[in-house]
Amino acid sequence: MPDDYKIKKLQEKFDKILEKYEDKPRIYPKLKDFCRNFLHSTYVNPRHYIELAKLTSKINYRCYFENGKCKEKREEMCCCSNCKNCLGHLHIKFFDCYYKEKDIEEELLFYVKKYSKATGFWRKGKGCILPREKRSSTCLGYNCNNKFSKEEQLLILCIRNCKKFPAYIDLIIDMLKDYFLYKT
Repeated sequence: MPDDYKIKKLQEKFDKILEKYEDKPRIYPKLKDFCRNFLHSTYVNPRHYIELAKLTSKINYRCYFENGKCKEKREEMCCCSNCKNCLGHLHIKFFDCYYKEKDIEEELLFYVKKYSKATGFWRKGKGCILPREKRSSTCLGYNCNNKFSKEEQLLILCIRNCKKFPAYIDLIIDMLKDYFLYKT
């Protein structure tokens, strides 16, 4: 967990960014919500998380839609239905990667501009519009049908438990990369 000093510094940067947008009523409320959500979120090592998130593109989540509705749950947004209420389930701090206020502002605006009050980051016919490395562990770690290989299960387990990466996570990532790289 980052120390209080880092959180305080991040709060100061968020406050400066928010001041710039106070007179923009279309962006300010969302930006304020995203800042609050990120500040009170769980710390995750961005390097490890991004590597694991990219590997999930090799998983077939076996999502099947019929007439625009999930066959498993019989609803349109399926597992993404709570995306709009939880700001896309964002609970990941990547801000260790960003030292400059400008970079933090760009990252926040990236989320704000793609977010919809009606559907979060989910779009009909497309699914989630966020790149995998910017999706939350809630999103990437979800599955309805549990028909994954042991390696896919390990990857999903690592994604779900990214808050407490073990000391040997680099070894797990290398093993998973090898598996997904040579998987036919």
